[in-house]
Amino acid sequence: MVVLRSKRLRDAVEAAEEREDSGSESAGYSSSSESFDSSEEDDLERRMDPLADMDTSMAPAINVAHRGPTISPPLPPGGPDSGVPDTGGPDSGTQASASSGLKSPPLPKSCPGSHKRKRGAVLPPSPVGGAPMTVPRTPKSTGPEKKNTRKGKGAPTPAALTEDRWKTADDPDPRPRAHPFRPARAPGVQLDTFKSYSPLDLFQLFFSPSVVRTLCANTNKHAYRRIARGMRTTWLPLNEAEMYRYLGLLIAMALMKTHELRDYWSQKRLYNHPFYRSVMRQHRFSVITYNLHMSDPDKDAENNAKRGTPEFDGLCAVKPLMDSVKAACKAFYQPRQQLSVDERMVASKANIVRKRHMKARPNKSGIELFVLADPANGYTCDFNVYCGESASSVGKGAAHDAVMDLLDVPYLGTGYHVYMGNFYASTALFHDLHRMRFGACGNVPPNEQGFPRPGVNDKPRRAERGTVQWLRKDPLLFVKWMDAREVRVCSTIHQVFTGDTMERRVRNPQDNAWTTVKMPVPTAVKEYNKYTGGVDLSSSLIKSYNVRQRTKKWYKTLFYHFIDVAVVNALLLHKELSKLKNTKPLPHKQFREELCLQLADFGVERAPVTPATLETPPPAKTVVIKEDPYAELGPIMHMVTSITDPTTVEVSQKATAGRKLCVHCLASKKHMKTIWQCQTCNVALCVIADRNCFLEWHEKRIAENRKVKTIKQEEV
Repeated sequence: MVVLRSKRLRDAVEAAEEREDSGSESAGYSSSSESFDSSEEDDLERRMDPLADMDTSMAPAINVAHRGPTISPPLPPGGPDSGVPDTGGPDSGTQASASSGLKSPPLPKSCPGSHKRKRGAVLPPSPVGGAPMTVPRTPKSTGPEKKNTRKGKGAPTPAALTEDRWKTADDPDPRPRAHPFRPARAPGVQLDTFKSYSPLDLFQLFFSPSVVRTLCANTNKHAYRRIARGMRTTWLPLNEAEMYRYLGLLIAMALMKTHELRDYWSQKRLYNHPFYRSVMRQHRFSVITYNLHMSDPDKDAENNAKRGTPEFDGLCAVKPLMDSVKAACKAFYQPRQQLSVDERMVASKANIVRKRHMKARPNKSGIELFVLADPANGYTCDFNVYCGESASSVGKGAAHDAVMDLLDVPYLGTGYHVYMGNFYASTALFHDLHRMRFGACGNVPPNEQGFPRPGVNDKPRRAERGTVQWLRKDPLLFVKWMDAREVRVCSTIHQVFTGDTMERRVRNPQDNAWTTVKMPVPTAVKEYNKYTGGVDLSSSLIKSYNVRQRTKKWYKTLFYHFIDVAVVNALLLHKELSKLKNTKPLPHKQFREELCLQLADFGVERAPVTPATLETPPPAKTVVIKEDPYAELGPIMHMVTSITDPTTVEVSQKATAGRKLCVHCLASKKHMKTIWQCQTCNVALCVIADRNCFLEWHEKRIAENRKVKTIKQEEV
């Protein structure tokens, strides 16, 4: 079968027709152009394009030359095969092909496109008129037409002009079909609302007695290991009551900051705080802080042996306490429909791999946490510590994994609306959340891959403030809103515009006067500004009274942060309960003050403190001045003796055996050791030629005791 190209055949027919017309006029042949109608034109087009009805993959016949089509000259009137004189009709130019048996198409006087004649190759001369026929040259075939896939190249198709084009706020946008809100529990506090809860009761929801006992057991075990390795500090076992008092001191230190830790126990007039000395000695507080440990040391040793392998857990040192606090955050509160996801930076100077640097944050360097919060009150519903790529990673980035790990469907339910910043928002994440029956809304970065860029009717860069453009690709809604700069938001739960406005101060270019104007704002932008600050609200409550102490251990930094989360969540539970009972809640500072006092008195018989009794003013305090027990005997009956029995000590060790720090020198911030003590007072004091602390210390106590007696006599 002869494969002919339609364009070359058409041009060849035109050239042959032209020569035939010139020969027909001289020989008396008539033209048949009057009888050439539209149906014959369609038939001609089909017959002239053999590629339309044949398999182009078929190889051509062997006896067919490939140098181009051959145009047969028209037969003279009364051809030998027909025996009928030629009438000049449309079939007068028909001749059987010698090679394939195909009939040549009719040759009318004029064919479509005959006015486009190009210079071509010269064919053998026609029998009519003797003039040579020409076949135009066609460019080399380049195969099927390829689509231009470059960005911004090629003209858009009509479908793209109607579908992928920006719309304005005036264009109708039906409300998207939202997932029904079906929480796992009723939103709000999950406690007995008929019961009264003190600040200590609410704090113990997160630091329960069982959690504190585990913390004490791990701390004791860690301290004994250090003593076995050569630690020269005596260690008394830590119990539950002492740990609660230790936590009370940490929370109290957040209310009143000092430059150094020892200033809290200082007896100077400027720093004299008897509360801390009445709860715990400074040395005991420092020793507990030094040996504080949240995990089992044996499990830590097993985990350290796996370092460098996939089984290594980078959060093993904080996991027991972290899991307990996270479980309590979920158990006692069910968030409302709106949720906020954001990161929180816990400041730390520890040199660890999981340390992050973020210039846009107030704490530019520290440990990063991904937090899920309720924007209605700032309650921390859940959090995760960032430590690299998670085990449940699906290859869509750390931000995608962080959001998916925080949204626990058995705990939350379905139908929640999640608001997030541009670090997390992506079209892939929004599609996944929509399949999980979660709504999503977030600020999209300018370079987001899934954000549409039609470019057909895009607004100019300096568009008027309040300009709204949108495009919906179900279920995603993409919105561009011009404020001081362009804002891009993606949502699966909002309509474009519902008539909302926002006030902005605008400068008049004529007189440079500031005026307040109302401009339209998309619903997604307004809701995003309203609900995206849940984590920031929680962080601001923590920052007001932060219990963090200076430390180089990253796990201790997280320990202090867990206390902050527990205190703030306990405060928010107290406010929610007060709202249900129509009572006035305690302010943040007063709540912490009452919590510190209750923790300091833990283990002592006391009456339960309720919010109603906390609001009543305390009675007037009576000043009670205690006498010094060491000065009751007067200047006599105080004798110097050695701390250890010299008969039980070797001769070479008599000058240093049993030495202790001198109490009088220690009050002056001097660390002097002595082997002498007062036998009556049982206090170590220096007795040497140039420093007689024994005499000075007793004279000072006797003078203070006389002053106390004088004050008491005046009162009587």
